[in-house]
Amino acid sequence: MGKLLQAAFRIHPKFVKMKDMGKKLILTIMLMLAFMAGAGAQDYVATPVTISKEKVKLDGKVYYSHIVLERQTLFGISKAYDVPIEDIYKANESINLRETGLKKNSIILIPAPQPQTGRKGRRKDESANVPTVEIAEQNQPEQVEDTVEMPAVDADAQVVSSDEDGVSEELAQDDEPESAPILSFEPKSDVDVMLFLPLKASSGRGQSGYMDFYSGALMAARAKGNQGINVNISIYDVANGVPAIKSEELDNADVIIGPVFYDNMKTLLSRVPSHTHVVSPMDARTESLIPTNGNMIQAPASNDRQFQDLVAWMEREYSEGEKIIIVYEKGRDSEIAKVSKLLSDGGHEFQTLSYNLLEGRNIDSALKSRMNPGKVNRVFIVSESEAFVNDAIRNLSLLCHESAGYNVALYGTSKIKTFETIEAENLHLTNLHLALPYNVNYDDARVKDFLMKYRAIFNTEPTAFAFQGYDLTYFFITEIAKYGDNWYDWFTQDSASLLQADFKFSKADDSENSGYVNSALRHVVYGPEFTVTSVNL
Repeated sequence: MGKLLQAAFRIHPKFVKMKDMGKKLILTIMLMLAFMAGAGAQDYVATPVTISKEKVKLDGKVYYSHIVLERQTLFGISKAYDVPIEDIYKANESINLRETGLKKNSIILIPAPQPQTGRKGRRKDESANVPTVEIAEQNQPEQVEDTVEMPAVDADAQVVSSDEDGVSEELAQDDEPESAPILSFEPKSDVDVMLFLPLKASSGRGQSGYMDFYSGALMAARAKGNQGINVNISIYDVANGVPAIKSEELDNADVIIGPVFYDNMKTLLSRVPSHTHVVSPMDARTESLIPTNGNMIQAPASNDRQFQDLVAWMEREYSEGEKIIIVYEKGRDSEIAKVSKLLSDGGHEFQTLSYNLLEGRNIDSALKSRMNPGKVNRVFIVSESEAFVNDAIRNLSLLCHESAGYNVALYGTSKIKTFETIEAENLHLTNLHLALPYNVNYDDARVKDFLMKYRAIFNTEPTAFAFQGYDLTYFFITEIAKYGDNWYDWFTQDSASLLQADFKFSKADDSENSGYVNSALRHVVYGPEFTVTSVNL
């Protein structure tokens, strides 16, 4: 870990104090943020290229879907993706890129490395410039504690405005909350955060995604430090399970972020005191623990919440005479029960279509019989199977291709975005509407500011993990500083729009034993000419 900190922050070893405390390793990081502030001031002339996390498959080949930013050049894109310019031209012959050149906000295809058989390994873009970890082997997972020295803050100071570095957030308190708790609160200037992440630090290399999450959390601590909040971050490596931790340490934490996975989350919840709140940062499956753990907070919105949002979105766009269709895999009737109930409760008439993959080549007539060629046909695909979703979207896109021209508005959950086998053209032909727990708008000034600072400090590109580490850590530090020790009685009154995610938490149900869930989502529409548009509802 010492090498990690020196590589990432260029800190002289004398600034890092290390002492052995039994089976824990404690690192107190001094002067880190002062250096980071200086490093963040570096200037960038050209617009750097971020390797896209979006992939599409066309004619059996996999491509990155790259959004062109202002002042990006084909040379810079070619260098970032390590792909010859000529190959990029060939991949984009349909838009005549060689003649038209790059256009701001246009989407171009970049050939991706083809999957290789044999021994598994990291792709180049995943392993490049990843901070490494070097910690002596021990019997138990290690703890690293980062104590960030910050100036004191006045109790009356505003802590939810833009920070001095320009990375700001939108935190809005509802004007008239329905049932605001009748409690008092006192702001605080010292916040203690625990992170539980599967870093695999003892391997000597670390697990890149969760190292990125940690890096994003450090960036959030830096931003809040510039607003006058003293932030103490303790990080535990839970790659080998949740270590034994003294009860007073858990008791003193203002908030715990992590663990990521279900089993570790269940273990930790059984140990923490009821007033110490634990945030599940990424895994939607941990939401099953919410009903019996009143101190648990689920950050990613669930699939059920996404469908609620999609039905509400459909209702806003629906016009008289349009058809509503639910498509699902035969034999999985239970999967559509919740969507059917949402539509029925809203007074909507709808039809269903179920089939299996063997029938997929012959369902065009079944689809047509349920659709109106003169109106928009609003379709929900309810399935977790990539093969089935791919087939359903292919069939819908064929109808959109016909000379009669069926008009489709397709509604789906974020799972669709992770499927690599769906032809990109089909998503745009079917006018795909997605409700997403995470989505980065690279035109956002706050995102651009974060990108420049992250690159300057870590000499690499931030991943989705880094954005999530920043957003969650920033949000909860803000709430704790604003409301003090009883922040969890008040944070449901606030909403936030940050870099990658939006937050609006509420009790999962009226039960005292129930935890909190996030209902905020972001919305995008895949339109004609390969446009992907963010929509504010």
